Amino acid sequence: MQEDRIVSQFSAENHEKTHINNHESGLFDFSRLPWVAFLTVLKFLRIYDLCRFCLVNKRWRRACQDPSLWRNLDLVKYETISDDDLIRLTSYSNNVVELKIQQLIDVYTLSDLGVSRALRQCPSLVECTIANCRGLSDEVMVALGECCRFIRKLDITLSFNFTDEGIKKVCEGCPDLEEITIDQCANLTSETLVHLGRHSTMLKYISAMSVIHITDQGVRALLQGCRQLETLRLPFCELKEQSASHIAYNGTQIVYLDLRGMELDDDHVHNLVMSLTEVETLNLGLCYKLTDVSVTEIAKYFKKMKHLFLINSKITDEGLFQLSAHCRSLERLDVSWCQGVTEDGARNILNGCSKLKHLGLFRCGKVSESAANELSLQFPHVFISTLETEMKKSTSV
Repeated sequence: MQEDRIVSQFSAENHEKTHINNHESGLFDFSRLPWVAFLTVLKFLRIYDLCRFCLVNKRWRRACQDPSLWRNLDLVKYETISDDDLIRLTSYSNNVVELKIQQLIDVYTLSDLGVSRALRQCPSLVECTIANCRGLSDEVMVALGECCRFIRKLDITLSFNFTDEGIKKVCEGCPDLEEITIDQCANLTSETLVHLGRHSTMLKYISAMSVIHITDQGVRALLQGCRQLETLRLPFCELKEQSASHIAYNGTQIVYLDLRGMELDDDHVHNLVMSLTEVETLNLGLCYKLTDVSVTEIAKYFKKMKHLFLINSKITDEGLFQLSAHCRSLERLDVSWCQGVTEDGARNILNGCSKLKHLGLFRCGKVSESAANELSLQFPHVFISTLETEMKKSTSV
């Protein structure tokens, strides 16, 4: 493994020298802790550090082989990990509950056979991420569905080769699935949503960004079957207005709704507002047809609203006045690229919403940088996002 090659450079003499120096200087040698306490300390280490520590001495090596240290395997940073490495790491504990892997673009060091074998060694797996693994196929999903029945959270973002049949196997074999992320999985269609609605009745969260082959009928099947769904993220899915009707009729329990880029108008938003009373986060960015009519209804009826995104819509200061009057719990508002918003509207929302922490005014043509800077000085507890503040933020990172 990559870590093994690195740690092999550390000689036994260096480790012994470090031990002697610590003893002479009076530094506390935590390896002398009781065994249970020693293991507790090691649980805070990264996999990379565990691989290094196992070379210090026999006691450390024995400690680093304890199965409890290998239950949570976050390998996202090890983007060139091989089949052999993955199989070896998952073999250290028969109670792995978390496995996260991610590959670089055009890197195919993992195969169906290797990942499937690793999954078969993890019957207690609860959380699984297989992101950007473009060389893997449904064979991996079959192994997951057959051997990891306790899965509750699955993320296969950008793993292009998984299909509806693979998701079906997971849905059939993992009845406790609560969260699934299928962002930019190009081969998935509405059949995936149908399978989820039919088999994954415990589902609470789904993110399907830019899955362009799903349809309004798929959204309806999902919502009719998943009555506990709280987070629905369908940005840039090329859905039509009929999906908004299905959401309004079947999604009354939704708390987080993301419909960026959907072809919505004020009438569609009216239907949503009249039905979804629990919404705390609403993202209608790039819904170009929305006006102050929608914002007024959102302000009056979404009493629990905390985060609202209306990027590049037709709203004006009037909409902000309504939000200021009715949305006292608002913590984040983004009206970037809204050319009808002025300094007066921004000031009004800042005065009216005392809990506000973030106000997006990026590229609002009627709010000058000088006005935004003045507002930042008057309301220092609020981050006001403009071209200037975002540039400062990026350079400070």
